[in-house]
Amino acid sequence: MPNTPPLPPNQNPSALFAYARGVVDERHTLQHDVAQREFWLERLRLEFEDINSRCRDHEAHIKRLTSELDGILNSPAWKATFPLRYLGSRFGRGRAAPGIAAPEAPGEGGAPAEPQPPPLVLTPPANEVPPPTTASVSFIIPSYNGRDDLAQLLPLLQSQAGLGTVEIIVIDSGSTDGSAELAEAAGATVIRIPSSDFSHSGARNQAAGQAAGEYLCFLTQDALPTGPHWARRLLQPLLDGKAVAVSPREEPREDAGLYARVGIWHHNQYLGVADTDRVLALPEVDDYYTLRQNASLNNVACLIGRDVFLQYYFKGDYAEDLDLGIRLVRAGHPLALLASEQVIHSHSRPISYTLKRAAINERFFLARFPDYPRQDYPPDELPSRLVHGWRQACLLRDYLATLGDTALDADSLAYHMEIFSTALPLFDPAAQPDAPMPPSGDSAFDDFLNQLHTLYLDTTPAATGMGDDIYHYFRAILLPYLQAFPAAIGPAQRAEVIDCVFHYYAATLGVRLGVHSYLATTPDALTTLARPLAQGV
Repeated sequence: MPNTPPLPPNQNPSALFAYARGVVDERHTLQHDVAQREFWLERLRLEFEDINSRCRDHEAHIKRLTSELDGILNSPAWKATFPLRYLGSRFGRGRAAPGIAAPEAPGEGGAPAEPQPPPLVLTPPANEVPPPTTASVSFIIPSYNGRDDLAQLLPLLQSQAGLGTVEIIVIDSGSTDGSAELAEAAGATVIRIPSSDFSHSGARNQAAGQAAGEYLCFLTQDALPTGPHWARRLLQPLLDGKAVAVSPREEPREDAGLYARVGIWHHNQYLGVADTDRVLALPEVDDYYTLRQNASLNNVACLIGRDVFLQYYFKGDYAEDLDLGIRLVRAGHPLALLASEQVIHSHSRPISYTLKRAAINERFFLARFPDYPRQDYPPDELPSRLVHGWRQACLLRDYLATLGDTALDADSLAYHMEIFSTALPLFDPAAQPDAPMPPSGDSAFDDFLNQLHTLYLDTTPAATGMGDDIYHYFRAILLPYLQAFPAAIGPAQRAEVIDCVFHYYAATLGVRLGVHSYLATTPDALTTLARPLAQGV
């Protein structure tokens, strides 16, 4: 590339990023030139096709006229009137023949576009108050040190309108902040269990066994309904016989961070409930991907008929809602996911939580789905890839900090991410192996990274880190969100972008270690390191 500066001879980040910027600018120039040429080639191709099409139309028109003329000339009537035509032409009384075939009106070509079906809506219109029902609903809420959350949630449940009897059951597993006492004072039925007896399935099953409602609505303690007729609207698909269980779409709280907002938005896109309700049934192809999209009940808010639930119950210690959904669709029961109704729910979790959650997720999916796609690195490369991946994430933080107070849009940020991605292969993974791990600001996560770094020093450095993973996350998930919700991306917003990258790195770290510990046939240093990740979520 003639306009690209020479490759720096050292590992100076500023020089390498300057070199990468030159490469990217040259690439964009070439891409622009290619796009311009492709534009004109496409335009010429379309003009050529248009000329060919018109020529074919003219040829067909001439063929039709010739056929009609031959028919007239060979008809008995034409032959019988020949003497009259001869006399007319002989004495100048001929008339112009009327048109034999009228020209066709030009059309736009092709079949008319099929109208797109309107979004499916299974609940009453948003601007209407649904008719009341006598159906009774029991709200079931596991709690642990969630006093502040319950103080918001319980009044909203007590004010639910359009239902018969409303019952609120809180099953508390050893709270020390007064959660159980607050729930009792609010009129809820409180079931107390020791924290050692808690499991996601067991606690909910125990409360469901004591519930009196015809319908059970499972909620987390930090979920929030969106209005006084929220539960009545959720109930409609069940009353109509369209589903036996329903979950509304999640929407983040107003104070949610970017990582939570992007994750919820992307998950709604994945489930197909961005703008339409869905009725779920067992897919023709029964595999991991189709079941995730067609059986994903969500215990953040899940409404189900009591009689149906008591036939199946929750099972397992993790992802009990997905497991129930799979068993229901395999038994022929329809489920519903709603975009027309939402539940407000999001977390601002530390990076260390994201690490643990990803490791547990991975182990669950590997055990639950035989066809689950594994995302693993070779064990001998794993420590070095993960250590170098964290250094790359911090390198992105440092690079974006050099942009100062400049406000970017999503496309401008994409340009700088391309520079970063281009520069990454220029950095030597083995350079300064003894350098301490850059801190994240999460002490628990930093302790884990330092243990990982100790393992790394005993391995052969990998040829690369996790730069491709980071760039893929940006291009496939983060950038589409930023483009869908355009806003100025200044220093504070770029800090949130880095927070997203750090959480994504932590999730990827958890996934890789989860796979390794699940597949390992004999204990090693990595499985020992990963063992605590399987607890406490």
